Amino acid sequence: MTFLITLKATRCLLSRLTLSDVACRTTVAGTHTLSAPASGLQNGSMQSRELCAPPSAPIHVSQRWRHRKLLCWPVDYLPFEWSYPAKQDRILNSGDLVDDIGPVDLSLPRNGFELSEELKTAPEEVKRLFSLEFGIMRDISDLKRKEFVKLVQRHPYDTRLFSLEFGIMRDISDLKRKELVKLVQRHPYDTYSVEYKIAKMTFAIRCMKMMHAVDRKRKNLTEALCKTVDKRNKYLKYLRRWDYKRFRFVAHQLRVTYTPRPLCRIPPEVTKKGDLRRVTREYCDKVRRERLDAYHAKLRALAQGAAGGVCRGEASCRGVGQRGGAEVAADRGRAEIDPVRERAQRYQAHHVGCNAIK
Repeated sequence: MTFLITLKATRCLLSRLTLSDVACRTTVAGTHTLSAPASGLQNGSMQSRELCAPPSAPIHVSQRWRHRKLLCWPVDYLPFEWSYPAKQDRILNSGDLVDDIGPVDLSLPRNGFELSEELKTAPEEVKRLFSLEFGIMRDISDLKRKEFVKLVQRHPYDTRLFSLEFGIMRDISDLKRKELVKLVQRHPYDTYSVEYKIAKMTFAIRCMKMMHAVDRKRKNLTEALCKTVDKRNKYLKYLRRWDYKRFRFVAHQLRVTYTPRPLCRIPPEVTKKGDLRRVTREYCDKVRRERLDAYHAKLRALAQGAAGGVCRGEASCRGVGQRGGAEVAADRGRAEIDPVRERAQRYQAHHVGCNAIK
């Protein structure tokens, strides 16, 4: 306790206070320290914090740790229905017209054995033994890759084909990739062009689509598929900009579609408040248009009635003039008819102008 009193007195002396203020604060600190229980000081209560705090620093109790309420923009009072727009399925709208890699001929030799002259003259049992039917997943995958990319084997016999490293699915995928890339390759050694990259990514997208159809809960597969689709769309955009004929050829051969975004226009972000304002504006414009149309129809009916009254008034004036030659009555009738006729003509001109604006 003596240490706390000394600490308080030292802080007061170092601060810009007069001697009387220092003595007063030291006395108050000593009184509070002696009267405070030992348990409160050991547990770090609010009183100990007040004593140890500097004289110029007030104590603030934070009120931030409260339950936050999620505010929601109400839509019950609106005269129309509204809901969030449906999310677009990026996998479904990837642009591929084909979602698989096609059938596989299991009678084909494994990757690396199609160049063997001995295998061509071997019996059917030996050919079947070295075919994809008795191969593993990697064998079919490597063969598919070779057919798609048209790679040239340096050695006709590869001992890696006999190891367990290769699998059947990889061999199938390689064979299919080679068949797909062959459609757009410029020459057998074309592994750097944009067409080759687009074909390779198209094959990867279709393989991942097949796996995604089996298990849709794999988030890493979904993320990789979406990234590959975006990357292929980027290459399609560049190819369309550089060579439109080549772009049409690649899209036709690979059976993909691509729709470029409009130039000089950034699509607005869809938000609840902004979408509600847009829908409300459209609803108000629709109500205003309907009321104006109804008002125009009403004025049109009144104009037709006024025109009929004008015709009847002229006929009566002519009859009066013929019967008795009462020119005064005819002049009075014309004075009453002329304003009505002018008003009808003004309305007709205004109506024609409104229709021209629409």
